[in-house]
Amino acid sequence: MNSAPLLDVKDLTVVYPDGTRALDKVSFSLLPGEILGVIGESGSGKSTLGLSILKILPEKSEMRGTVTYGERSILKMKENELRDIRGKEIGMVFQDTLSAFDPLVRIGRQIVERSVGDSSIGYREASAKALGIMQSLGVTYPESRLRSFPHELSGGLRQRSFITMTMFQDPKIIIMDEPTTALDVIAQIQLVDLIKTLRGKGMSIIFITHDIVLASTFCDKLLILYSGRVMEFGRTSQLIDAPANPYTEGLISATPTLSNLDSGLRPMKGVLPSHKSMPAGCRFWPRCLYVQEICRSEEPPMTTLPGDRVSACHFAQKVLNR
Repeated sequence: MNSAPLLDVKDLTVVYPDGTRALDKVSFSLLPGEILGVIGESGSGKSTLGLSILKILPEKSEMRGTVTYGERSILKMKENELRDIRGKEIGMVFQDTLSAFDPLVRIGRQIVERSVGDSSIGYREASAKALGIMQSLGVTYPESRLRSFPHELSGGLRQRSFITMTMFQDPKIIIMDEPTTALDVIAQIQLVDLIKTLRGKGMSIIFITHDIVLASTFCDKLLILYSGRVMEFGRTSQLIDAPANPYTEGLISATPTLSNLDSGLRPMKGVLPSHKSMPAGCRFWPRCLYVQEICRSEEPPMTTLPGDRVSACHFAQKVLNR
């Protein structure tokens, strides 16, 4: 892989118009041909991160930090510059595909209309390309699906149709926000196989999910988010085999796998704190099994560990060696 990041995010902070701080100094990098898994519970800021990269947040949202694509600063781009990036160079598969589609336009037309409108491809050629992508996603009767309206398709078929539309532009980066939510197990396997194929072609993927076990099967790196802050970031094998943050450890222990069939699940106590009333110190301490007095009063620094990984924990090295 090329050592120069295709996408470099540093200290990204997002504050919504109502004052909610959805992201707090999030940093990570994405290499060409790399798959990054963004992991966390609902409300951790995963979707906000994906939307921030394309700068499609609600009006009057405040964004600080830097988001660099190649050598260009996305946060400094004007709207006409962003339109040239969105879809063509950075695509996104949204979590709610029903509202993402135009309900009055057939699926096939929505998939091909931008390329045909730009005169970069003819309608017949574009339709054949869309058909091929749908077939690779395991869509049955793809010709019929392309002629359908969004409401006529099941959630899983709409999801795969939107993935087709995103892939159609051949972007360099695809952001997938919970793409397996409406898919059955077979369709999930087909999607994962397709993602691996795209990586082989040099495409980079940001895979947003709450399922750390699924992400661990194909993601190169994992970014663990909790209440808008990075808790841990590093290579997947490192984080899964030896987590250096109690939250990462908790996510793994709370997910059913073959390795914990005998010991049973260990669900985390409590819930995410409100973004408007964060606890002092480490925001995870009310749920942490290893909490100490310093955790209640001081926010942990981002600690760099061997193997170019980082963890936001006062006792990251101890957790790692546990």
